[in-house]
Order: sequence, then C-alpha cells, then structure tokens
Amino acid sequence: MRSDYGDDFNALHFADTAEVKTVSFNPAVSYKVNETLMVGFGLSATFADAEISSAVSPSLSPILSGALQTTVPSTTSIFKLEGDDWGYGWNAGIFWQPTDMTNIAFSHRAETKLELSGAVSSSLTASLNQPGSLDLNLAATTELAVNQKINQQWSVQASVVFTDWSTFEKLEANLADGTDFLIKQENFDDSMRAAFGVTYIMNDEITLRAGYAYDDGVVTVENRSLSIPDTDRHWVSGGLTYTMSDNTSIDAAYVFIDGRKADIDKTRALNADGSFTSTFVGSQSATAHILSVQLNTRF
Repeated sequence: MRSDYGDDFNALHFADTAEVKTVSFNPAVSYKVNETLMVGFGLSATFADAEISSAVSPSLSPILSGALQTTVPSTTSIFKLEGDDWGYGWNAGIFWQPTDMTNIAFSHRAETKLELSGAVSSSLTASLNQPGSLDLNLAATTELAVNQKINQQWSVQASVVFTDWSTFEKLEANLADGTDFLIKQENFDDSMRAAFGVTYIMNDEITLRAGYAYDDGVVTVENRSLSIPDTDRHWVSGGLTYTMSDNTSIDAAYVFIDGRKADIDKTRALNADGSFTSTFVGSQSATAHILSVQLNTRF
C-alpha cells in the first residue's frame, strides 16, 4: 500500500509518502472431518517494510523561510521514518456443505503485531535524527461466505467480512532517547464489507462471474488523514474461467473501485515543539482499476 504526493502538492507538510510493503509465508493444513465438514489451520510469518514522511510544501516554504530566518526550500524533509520487522500470526477456517447445493465457509485471520525498527530523520528538527521504532498492527479479519447453487448452470454467492481496524490508533515513533514522537493520530473504527455475486456455467469450457461489494470506510472526518486516505468504497467486478483441459484453466477478472468523496479537516504542528502549525481543509475521492489473470494447473 502506498500514497505518494507530487513535489508541487501544497500540503506536503501533512503527507508526502506513506508506504507499507509486506511479504507473508503461510503454510496451512486441512482435515476432512466427514463428507460435509472440513477444517483448516495455518501459521503465518510476515515481513513488513514501511516508510512515512512529510516535507515542506511550495506554499509553506516562504513562510518558514521568513519565520526561521533561513532558506527552507520546498520538499525539505520535516520528518521521515523508515523501519522493518517480522511478525507472526495464525488463521483458521471451517468449510461446511450441508447439502449438495449449499457451501458455507467461515474463516478468521488473527492480528499480526509488528514493531518496525529503523530510524527517524528530519532536516528541520535536529533532535529527531536518531534510531526509533513504530508499532503497527495488521488487523484481524473474520469472514462468513455462502455459495448457493440454483441449478447446474447458475449459482449465487455472498460474504460478510469484519475487520478489527480499531486496533490502529496512532502512528507514533518511539525514539532511542526515550521520547515519543506522535506522527499521526489515526483512531480507525472497525469495518464491515458485504459482497454478493453470481456465477453462470456457460459450457464445459467457459464460466462467467460478476459481483458487487460495499466496503465501509474506517475513519471519520475528524480522523481522516492524507497519508492514509480512506472512504466508503463500491466494488464492481466481472470475470471468467476458461478451462483448457482437465488439468489446466485460466482465470481473468476486472474490478472497478469507486471511493466516495469525503471531507478532510486537519491541523498539525510542523516541528517537535509545536511552534508552527498549519490547517488543511479539503476533500478527497479516488477510483481504482484492478485487472488480474491467473493460470491454474495440476499434476
């Protein structure tokens, strides 16, 4: 996940770059209890690498230059934090087939706790230039999903996902000298995502799919930030499976995500002692296009 604003953005002092990259290893085992019930369990190891920063924006540069009586060019670093860590967790699932026409699945992925260790740097506040760490937890998720066949060609699907985002309260760097540097107060709320879909088996080779989901945003106007912009989202998707042989198939899908327009009203200090503050009032909206292709084969 990454947000990166251009050098000419007039609110770089609120948000410049925010990025989290993760790689997860998740071995899992499953057990068939009987003809209608299966259970599974997995352990995960996740490596995370993160960066978050803010910088002097073009509109702020002349103000700071006059106040500090020194030249402060645009894009000068206000702060930058980089760090990485390994985190561990678990996940479990249940698959139940009460009838030949109905499948029900329940899964839970536990929270992964990370303490990103690295360094903080700043071109404006010398005291921030030291090693530091930041706690960042990947939220637990719980999902209930149903697949209902109507006949040999048609079936419908539905799912509800609960994400425990309220565990994400703030971004705060714990500096080596024992002080805490509050980067952003996030105060995320828990969220729900509801989705439904339809599947049509056209013939032995082609299966068509379509779906819609509503994804609940996790922040209020008071807590919405430019670094991690979040709003309610609508997902519309379509795809197909092409079966090339008994052992090989290709999946392709397209998803359009439409993020609701939302207001932002934030005030923040520009340095550690709070002597300079700035306010940003505006709105945000976003769309995304996802295209995916998958090859499946078995031996």
